[in-house]
Amino acid sequence: MSTKIKSIKLAAALLLVSPMLTACDPPMPPEALAALAEASFTCVEGDVPAYFSEEVSEGAPFLAENLAMNCPGMSYTIVDAATAELVASSNEFSGPGGAAYATVPYAVESGVFVITSSAGASALFSAATIQGILDGSITTWDAPQILADNAGQAPIEGPLTFVNIAQQDAVAALEVWYQHYSGKELSHSLDEREAVAVADYENLPEGSIAFMPGAVFTALSNVAMVTPMAANLLIDAEKYPFGATPDMMSVQTASSQWKIKKTETAVTVSIDFAAKLVPPAGFDEAPAPYQIIYPVNLSLFGTDNLGARATARYLLRQDSQGSLTLVASLPVSVRAESLAFISKGLPTPSVAPEQE
Repeated sequence: MSTKIKSIKLAAALLLVSPMLTACDPPMPPEALAALAEASFTCVEGDVPAYFSEEVSEGAPFLAENLAMNCPGMSYTIVDAATAELVASSNEFSGPGGAAYATVPYAVESGVFVITSSAGASALFSAATIQGILDGSITTWDAPQILADNAGQAPIEGPLTFVNIAQQDAVAALEVWYQHYSGKELSHSLDEREAVAVADYENLPEGSIAFMPGAVFTALSNVAMVTPMAANLLIDAEKYPFGATPDMMSVQTASSQWKIKKTETAVTVSIDFAAKLVPPAGFDEAPAPYQIIYPVNLSLFGTDNLGARATARYLLRQDSQGSLTLVASLPVSVRAESLAFISKGLPTPSVAPEQE
């Protein structure tokens, strides 16, 4: 792979952020780092084999075209996980094997309780109700705990059927959420799998509940004969009487509570339930946070090389994250940390525009 490196700067954008970058001590705030990434392209000639899991694969071909347009001579080719150098997935086992030399958050995924109702019923679930559904003690929709969560009304009539299949990453996030809101460990016998798909939840009977990734729920909504409905989480009945909805805004709000930890090879995140909520961009108030969340990561495998790092940096740009339709984009603080970590060894774009 050629190591010829080019930096293409967008002069107007750099001029906008340059007042933020005039001092190097103290370090630039995350917002400034992210703005600098938006204002420039760091290009390394060559091709990177890349794998994108279904939750982030939809926009991958478009991003490849966009990359080639902005960085001539730089590209990535979509391959299977076993031969990839760059892997975008929430599943930590995706990849060619061996340890990644760099892993950073790329997007935000959620775990969602989905109900099947031909009448389009909605439901609120508290932590106690979720425990009862998972351990089999709640088997009908008019169970006292469900009635208590839903103002005395049963969302659906008849038996409640729980589908036992779930994705490991989503279950881990559910366990963290349940521990916080109940003070107990979640008891369950879920069939945990490295990955699940729409096919695992198609044609469910009326009155079913399944726990699945938000991306799978969205995809299922587009193909199911009976439109599935997502249950809201009852986290604070006084402050949020309608619960937390697993939509993009509430997921992004919850991800503002992520705290960051860095090692030699990774940036990892975990939720701090006491952290102040930050509203999504363009909103004055934060909605009820949907906190069963976990990251979709970008991981780099094989020999550390600047081509893979530059490709990952490109994917982390905010305009690239606009192509994410099934998962939420990162909060700016986390995205800036991902950008800084993945950019090790790459040239830092100049603040001042080049003179022609």
